[in-house]
Amino acid sequence: MRRRIRFFIALFFLGVVVAAYAFGPYAKVGSVVVDGAARVPREATLSLAGVREGDFLGRALWARRNLLASGEFRSARVRWAFPNRIYIAVEEEEAVALLAEGETLLANGHISSFAPPDSGDPPLGSRTSSPADEPSKGTASPLPRIEDVPRDFLPRLAAELAATPKEVRAAIAEVRGMPRASDPEALHLRFRDGLVAETTLRHLSRMLAAFPAVRRALPDAPKGVLYLYPEGVYYSERPKSF
Repeated sequence: MRRRIRFFIALFFLGVVVAAYAFGPYAKVGSVVVDGAARVPREATLSLAGVREGDFLGRALWARRNLLASGEFRSARVRWAFPNRIYIAVEEEEAVALLAEGETLLANGHISSFAPPDSGDPPLGSRTSSPADEPSKGTASPLPRIEDVPRDFLPRLAAELAATPKEVRAAIAEVRGMPRASDPEALHLRFRDGLVAETTLRHLSRMLAAFPAVRRALPDAPKGVLYLYPEGVYYSERPKSF
């Protein structure tokens, strides 16, 4: 009998403690620490997570799911620290291109409204942007701009650009869709050193993987067009018509 009484007394005080915590100030998020977000601003990260300072602490249980579902992040970890602090650590999805509408194409095919920091492009013809050069350490690689590529092609294009070596991707200034009857996936690439290439979406990353060696065999100031196709690669000195 005494054990039962002690049990109910302990249960009562436990309920009092839980109720005091649930309805007290510690039941709300006191502060949120965000780590790893560079392209996505802190406030936007909190909005995507669905948890902010002052919210009910239980909302943090769904924060990781919300972040991953947004398409902006490759990974996310959410940790609670007593009494009411939340730690959010994210790894952003890689940005692979900029769209004409001011949006950013990510490696997973998601179209983001957040631009990467320092996404300004170096000028065309810059010798510092040779496709055979590695990007400088500590600086963000410039991203190609996409023009006139149908939206339903963008997920595949994102996957191809993500699989392309970064030094080659950084050397591309523009990817323009130029569909024709024989190849609705035809693309024109304009490189930062002035080179123009005609290619196609299929197997694009595989063709660009060997591009540095191909580029070294071409003139320093090319006036023609490089044709990059799965069937073969060749260069024509005829004047560029695009």
